[in-house]
Amino acid sequence: MAKKTSRSKAAEAAIDRILQAVREEYSGELEALRAAYVGEYAPVTDMERVVLDLLASWDWQQRCLDRVEARIWTEEIEKAEGTAYPLGEAWCNRADDFMRIQRRMDTAQRSYHQTLHTWQRLLKARKAARRPAKPACNLADLPSASRWRM
Repeated sequence: MAKKTSRSKAAEAAIDRILQAVREEYSGELEALRAAYVGEYAPVTDMERVVLDLLASWDWQQRCLDRVEARIWTEEIEKAEGTAYPLGEAWCNRADDFMRIQRRMDTAQRSYHQTLHTWQRLLKARKAARRPAKPACNLADLPSASRWRM
């Protein structure tokens, strides 16, 4: 059991190294993505800004994980180039890593959708705050009670 745990930790560390390299390579993309979210959705409050920053971060995280997965596929297919089934070989060699990456992608996607739901609630609250208050009922506009007596 201890061997499996240390193997799992080593595999996670390998994925983390690739992910870190991808993050460094595409670090400018995160700021551009944040600016695009702010430009498109125009946050009004600090809380809206925080939520949009989180949306951009989860979006960027998903993109980085896509790139990590693509790099591993490419690397493994190149290694298996002479075999009859290079895709199958690639999968067999790194199936655990692909599953780990998929779990991270699932987490990023869930978090993105939860944050998106928060954004939608904030927008709804903003719109509700801008709606004019309903005027109080004016008794003079009501029909007189005597008209309704039988």
